[in-house]
Amino acid sequence: MVIAIIVYSNSFEESHMQAHYRETVWYQYLDHGMQDLVRTTFDLLEHEKSFKKPRFHDYGFIVFPIARSYEGFLKKFLRSLELIDEETLYSRYFRIGRSLNPDLPKRLRDNSWYYDDLERVCKLPGGKSCASLVWKAWVEGRNKVFHYFFPDHNRFIDLVEAERLVDQFVEAMDQSVACTLKD
Repeated sequence: MVIAIIVYSNSFEESHMQAHYRETVWYQYLDHGMQDLVRTTFDLLEHEKSFKKPRFHDYGFIVFPIARSYEGFLKKFLRSLELIDEETLYSRYFRIGRSLNPDLPKRLRDNSWYYDDLERVCKLPGGKSCASLVWKAWVEGRNKVFHYFFPDHNRFIDLVEAERLVDQFVEAMDQSVACTLKD
């Protein structure tokens, strides 16, 4: 059974970032499919925040759509920086997790490892690392939410954590797009 939830929120309690995300540069940077996924996340988040008590043990379902969008965003972003070519962009074998993992063993770092390249071409204000910001959002908001790690899986996402992860994706996209606009 598939249930579609469409929520139109006029809540004054929405965070500034959430209330105006559709007007942002990072949102406009996304393709339409990616935008749909982001809207789904914000709709689900606002819907679940409208309840007085938590309804679920895990709110990973709120983070999933924006995490999928983020993967597409990162591929588009790396292409816009000319770190990957068109063939890599459309390849079914290109893996973001491998290509941006700063902990990848040196022996596995080949021409499809882009962490250092991203670090070199995209500097953020205040000396922040774009590569580190992008990677942290990927690991925390995608890997740790999507994967079930045996034997001690105890990573469940409450609503507060789901919102924090969504905000982390937004910050990473916002800062990354700002990097492409410099010059």
